Amino acid sequence: MTQGSNPISEINKLIHTLSKRPLWVFAWGLLIPSLYFVGSVFWDLNEQNAHIAKVNSLAHTYEMDARKTATLTATMNLVWGAAVEAASYFSLNL
Repeated sequence: MTQGSNPISEINKLIHTLSKRPLWVFAWGLLIPSLYFVGSVFWDLNEQNAHIAKVNSLAHTYEMDARKTATLTATMNLVWGAAVEAASYFSLNL
C-alpha cells in the first residue's frame, strides 16, 4: 500500500507559500466577487430592463387612472353646475 501525502502538511505548505505573496492572495480573492458582479449585473441586464419597463408601465397606468378620475369628477361638477344653473333660470323665467 502506498502512503499518501499528509493533508495537514500540504495545507501548512500552502499557507506558508501564500504568506509570502499576500498581494496575489488578495487579487485572487477579488476574482470571485468580480465574476459574480459581472454575472449578476451584465448578463442579467435585459431582464432588469424588462422589469423596470413593467414597473414604469404600471406607474403610468395608475397615473392615468387617477387623471381619468379627476377629469370625470371635474366634468360631472361642470355638468351638475350647468344643470342647476339651467333649472334655476327656467324656474325664475317661466
